Amino acid sequence: MKEKLRVRLHGAFEVENFGDILLAKIFANWVQEAGGIPVGTSVPAYLQSELDLATSTKADVAGVIMIGGGYLGEPPRSLVGRWFWGEKLRHRHLAVMRAAKQAGLPYCITGVGFGPITNLLARREAVQLMSNATSVTFRDNESMDYASKYGFGQGSLSADAALSLRDLPLSLQATQERDRIAPKDGRRLVLVQLDRSLLTREGQFLERQLSRQLARDDLKVVGISDQRGTEVSNGHKVCFEKVQSKLRDAEFLPYDGVEKLIGRISAADLVITSKLHLGIVATALGKRVISFPTHSKTQRFYRQIGRENICLPLLQCTDQKVDDLLAHGLGLIGSPPERFPENILELSRENANQIRGFMRRIILDTRGR
Repeated sequence: MKEKLRVRLHGAFEVENFGDILLAKIFANWVQEAGGIPVGTSVPAYLQSELDLATSTKADVAGVIMIGGGYLGEPPRSLVGRWFWGEKLRHRHLAVMRAAKQAGLPYCITGVGFGPITNLLARREAVQLMSNATSVTFRDNESMDYASKYGFGQGSLSADAALSLRDLPLSLQATQERDRIAPKDGRRLVLVQLDRSLLTREGQFLERQLSRQLARDDLKVVGISDQRGTEVSNGHKVCFEKVQSKLRDAEFLPYDGVEKLIGRISAADLVITSKLHLGIVATALGKRVISFPTHSKTQRFYRQIGRENICLPLLQCTDQKVDDLLAHGLGLIGSPPERFPENILELSRENANQIRGFMRRIILDTRGR
């Protein structure tokens, strides 16, 4: 029996963040199902514990997969901040594709968010490296539009890989956490993730309305984070405490791994969040979601699934808009689960098809040597 091929996975693993590690788990499973061994270089301990990902040198891999994530599109920052972000992109992510190209290794880019990229050097190199990939799929139309605007018109459309969770049963760990956190007294569970944007003027509208509308005896409110050991995760706790102090029996649960957070989401009747993958996973599991995003990539997702009405960007918040959206979401608690469009699920599955095609290609290339 021939030895299985080792394939390097690359994504935004530099911090312990739920969405990026979840995507790594999904892509690693697809590689294994296609007959390969997913590996990483300089694998952080938290990623190792979640994936049991083998550590590899650059020399012993047969190909590279740039997995899903938003790391090819800049966050909202000042002009100088966006330029520095572009330099980080070149040295942290584009460098992986650059090295693969120089080594003659095939690489694919699957299910990524792309653009905008203000830094012209980073933008040009990103387009050049995408042109050398065996395949490129973007997770939304806006990403394809940015790629086309920048001179790359060869990509195809998918959707976020995490939506494929709808096809899968919960793991044992997720099921146990769901059963542990679910209220036993008939109350409805509302998960709330708040970030440092709560400290802005618009965030104060959100804090005021959450404190008022969640103060109901029939609700159990739990604050959550999707990161561990970062300033962001500390901000989640500090900002939730502003609302928690005005509620009865509310609690905060720090992030404790991918499966436990999936279990918490699966127990919820409503998820209120600013983060992309908390909303995506809740959507995949048929949960009600209210989104107050600070990043355009999150708005792209809700447009894609036709639910712009549950997504209110933080900078557009007013007392009345927040009041109306919370009242709408809370009013739907107890109604039948929501299912997102089937065509979007098919687009999410396209990521797995791309990985299978990539694996077939490198297996054939290896046999032909």
